[in-house]
Amino acid sequence: MLALSLSMRAYISQFDGRTPQDALPLAAGLIAAASRADPALHDRLELTIDVERLDPDQVVASYQRPDVLGYSCYTWNAAYSLEVARRAKARYADAWTVLGGPSVPRRPEAVARFFDAHPYVDILVFGEGELTFRDILRARASGGGLEAIPGLAFRSVEAPEQHVRTLPRPRLADFRETASPFMDGTFDDLHDRYRGKLSMAIVETNRGCPFACTFCDWGQAVASRIYELPLDRVHADLEWIATRQLPYIYLIDANFGIRPRDIEIVRYLAGIKTITGFPKFCHFHLTKNADRRNLATVETLAEAGIGCHVALSMQDFDDTVLEAIKRGNISLERSLSLRRIANQQGIPTFNEILLGLPAQTYDSFRMSVTKAVTPFPGDSFYLYLARLLENAELSDPESRQRYGLVTRHCPVGDRHGPNEALFVPEYEEIVVGSAAMPIADWQRAFKYGQLLSAVYNLRLLDVVIQYLQRTLDASLECWLEALRDTMQRSPRGSALGQIDAILDRYVESILAGGPLVLPDEHDTSHVWAVEDAIFAAVVRSQGAFFEAVAATTKTHLSACGIVFRPAVIDELLRFQELLTPRFDRRQVESACFQHDWLAYRHAMGQSERPLLDNSPVVLTHVPPSTVRQSPGWTSFLVAQLAALHAKVAQTVVVVAPAALRASG
Repeated sequence: MLALSLSMRAYISQFDGRTPQDALPLAAGLIAAASRADPALHDRLELTIDVERLDPDQVVASYQRPDVLGYSCYTWNAAYSLEVARRAKARYADAWTVLGGPSVPRRPEAVARFFDAHPYVDILVFGEGELTFRDILRARASGGGLEAIPGLAFRSVEAPEQHVRTLPRPRLADFRETASPFMDGTFDDLHDRYRGKLSMAIVETNRGCPFACTFCDWGQAVASRIYELPLDRVHADLEWIATRQLPYIYLIDANFGIRPRDIEIVRYLAGIKTITGFPKFCHFHLTKNADRRNLATVETLAEAGIGCHVALSMQDFDDTVLEAIKRGNISLERSLSLRRIANQQGIPTFNEILLGLPAQTYDSFRMSVTKAVTPFPGDSFYLYLARLLENAELSDPESRQRYGLVTRHCPVGDRHGPNEALFVPEYEEIVVGSAAMPIADWQRAFKYGQLLSAVYNLRLLDVVIQYLQRTLDASLECWLEALRDTMQRSPRGSALGQIDAILDRYVESILAGGPLVLPDEHDTSHVWAVEDAIFAAVVRSQGAFFEAVAATTKTHLSACGIVFRPAVIDELLRFQELLTPRFDRRQVESACFQHDWLAYRHAMGQSERPLLDNSPVVLTHVPPSTVRQSPGWTSFLVAQLAALHAKVAQTVVVVAPAALRASG
């Protein structure tokens, strides 16, 4: 029996990347619950979870004679956690400072450098932390050593400039020694403390990932066997979330749907929704080799009124790139087939594309990001810049040299603006070039991808894109290249020139090691991602953007020898403009068209080619899509865009008077 001291005080911190905490901290909760469940610690342990990103001195001042200080670190909070640990160690020299999480280095040489650079850190935890942190608490309470605890590295007592590394801890296959923070009261306390701020809970149903993608370090469990958490525990966690009416659930499994029981979990969640009315939305990463069977997961959620997207983690469509990142065992055709089936059933899909992967060229990237565009109005893609994570294979010296990776360390933050202090900036290593994609090509690829993201995902030119591709059989790649080239040649003060200036501004910031999100030039209290900045420029242009796109499109189609009617292109861009919000546009606005563009838009998601009805109509814009330039307008706008376009019939009134029809 361990001889433990009468009491011990520990703090576990999982700081968010911004001030308001909107999700329950799963990692910290799991570590706390496992420690509290230990009979040897239960009655003696005082344990507190910290999540708010306050002034570091304020966090340290909240500590009360700590014995152990634990910090869960990832890219969005690693630098801040280290700064809090540094100040805490200066005030409480006897406390053990313990760091865990994906940002803790695991390569031997990196561990040595880390201890040298951070003399205030005592212990590093590798891999799953529940039992390791519990054992550290036991050692502290009993006055014992750390040598027998697997899965960590710590400073040598005899020679603090050196460190000791213990044997690896076997992966958790049986979760009976752990506990659920939802069910043991851990999250009850946090829910009460942050009531009103919380909107999401993160849940895991299994751990592990059978894939070995080189850019990934998913929970430090890549290329590993999957172990299931007890089903009754998963059910209880879901019930806890629903009864507390948290609207969002994030199933954090690396490949949800890969286990036969996953569909039963979704059905259980659907049953809870019918009783409680929650959750409203469920986000998950569908297994990478998803097939028709996995679509039942989404169908079940949809039938229960739980919103979701089918997240397709393809990252790239080029076979050479997929082989380079060890994704050759993931079937693209299976994912594309699932996307088609989802579209046919009216279920939106979400595709992830990465810029900066090994072996990626400008042409292959352009093909991949263009291939992410679908006819279905609910679909979208997200363009990520490739990051080198601390322990991912892609970040090791051999991979860097083999692929000639060129990187920049850029400060990262959220989109809330400078008024929301991060106190300590966080940095991520961004790939900006490689042997296959020199920096100049990366710049071109960035501009191409971000422009397509703005005009497609934010629905600035979604109808135009579909008309060009599906009605005129025009190449989307060539048209977007022509549009981008026209932007580069346009005066900076013009509608298209302003967008090119925005793209240049973001490229220059990243290549200079600057931030990925920048203050708006018209309202510096907000920082925006590049696609939001493009959208704002279009909204401000008061129609000049759409006129310029119409002119460019007609010139391009003529140069390509594609037969078209100029008046139809002008109508198409006028219709697209009518759908787009403007600043302070409150009045009803009508336009006469010789074709029923609204009917065409509604037909875009059909598998067959949509036909353009030649019935003359009047389309009347009504104010629900009004945008006012005020604090927070951007987030409001982006949040409302999907609803605006999904319910376009409610915001655009169709009138087809007989007189107009006759005159046509």
